[in-house]
Amino acid sequence: MKLLPLIVALSCGFSLRAAEPLARADWGAPLVDVTSAGPGWTIAGRRNTVTLDARDLTVRVQAGPVTWAMTASQPGDIRIKAGADEFAARLADAQKISVARFDTGARTGVKVTLTGWKHGGATAEVSVYLTLALEGPDEELVCEVAADETHGAAVRQLDWPAALDARQVDDTVLNHYRGILLPRNWPKAYNPIRDDPDYPNDTSEIQSDVVECWSQSWWGFERGGSAMMVIVETPDDAAYQWSHPAGGPTVIGPRWRGQLGRLGYVRTARLVFFPAGNYVTLAQRYRRYAMETGTWVPLREKIARSPQVAALVGGVEARLGILRNIVPESRLFKKGQPEVNHTLTTFDQRAQQLRDLKAKGIERFNLVLTGWPHLGYDRQHPDALPVAPEAGGWEGMKRLADACQELGYMFTLHDQYRDYYVDAPSFRPEFAVHEETPDGPATLFPGTRFGSWK
Repeated sequence: MKLLPLIVALSCGFSLRAAEPLARADWGAPLVDVTSAGPGWTIAGRRNTVTLDARDLTVRVQAGPVTWAMTASQPGDIRIKAGADEFAARLADAQKISVARFDTGARTGVKVTLTGWKHGGATAEVSVYLTLALEGPDEELVCEVAADETHGAAVRQLDWPAALDARQVDDTVLNHYRGILLPRNWPKAYNPIRDDPDYPNDTSEIQSDVVECWSQSWWGFERGGSAMMVIVETPDDAAYQWSHPAGGPTVIGPRWRGQLGRLGYVRTARLVFFPAGNYVTLAQRYRRYAMETGTWVPLREKIARSPQVAALVGGVEARLGILRNIVPESRLFKKGQPEVNHTLTTFDQRAQQLRDLKAKGIERFNLVLTGWPHLGYDRQHPDALPVAPEAGGWEGMKRLADACQELGYMFTLHDQYRDYYVDAPSFRPEFAVHEETPDGPATLFPGTRFGSWK
């Protein structure tokens, strides 16, 4: 019975033939040609052309009037753990490198397979897969990294795509603090984390979970009237290579950190090129990316969720502290300067300051109150309660909150949500984040913030 429809169709004179294939343009595939000549591969779109040299993994992108070149593979751009040994190697020193055309229908380019790295007298058996492919009408370059870690070795860190060759870049665009435009030849050394003189022993690595590194997962470059950016699409275990010595140039490129000791999952970076653009263009593109990926929330929706947000528009916001109580063990402790180590402004004093602001004509104000926990700012978290007794305790804070309501001001508490202080009453070592091994220097934030403390 199941064969009957086919038999009927044949008996009625119908024939079954394969449909004619549609042209790529008809079904939205990128119009990209991939060619090779020896170790050189070319990914040629209608707007951008990418070249890859498989010998040293050099990548160059011709985007309009500007060529954006990535540096060649460098010693240490991959870290591998094989057995008990962990070692740094060079991606391009893999025992076997092969390149093939890569086409998903949505993006077209090449796939590079690198297998096996020598260490001592043995070979670490791990394979790394790199794809470079142009996607969409703007021919953005999507770079993906994956690894086969099922043969005893694991990728602990990988720097790819390589850092941009920034010798011809005018400015690097960074989105930490309130946004940084760093000239290539800036005369002073610059580090996104360790620019604070209060952190002389800071060994923290740049990474996505250190707030000083990035507010959004992208960075970019300006060159003449052109610009480009790198959007890190998998930011959870990501970072970036970094260097800006006195006089420059700036070196920055994606860095993929291990997840529980291995690469673990596919990592993705998107390179976007603008023949005409600047840092504003880059910010606008990231905003569009956030909208496309569903992470953007419009202001009107935020107000619908929490009507108080409307009061922030056009208002003044300031952090005002209550208690700072620095212990001698702290890196911030100033010997012989008690006026620095212990400062106090009571809740009632802050309330009077707000009344003075109102009298001067400040109609809309958002108070972000810091240092209100019982031992002050950044002390004994997560055990913040009871509210600082020497500043007026619960009753004093209630009077300050009431004063804000009376004045039409917003009252907001600054709090800690991740630091775990060893002198906190509730501290238990088994509840803290631990290093993978007790040997060697600290690698995890915030332990690295304090030198070698773990």
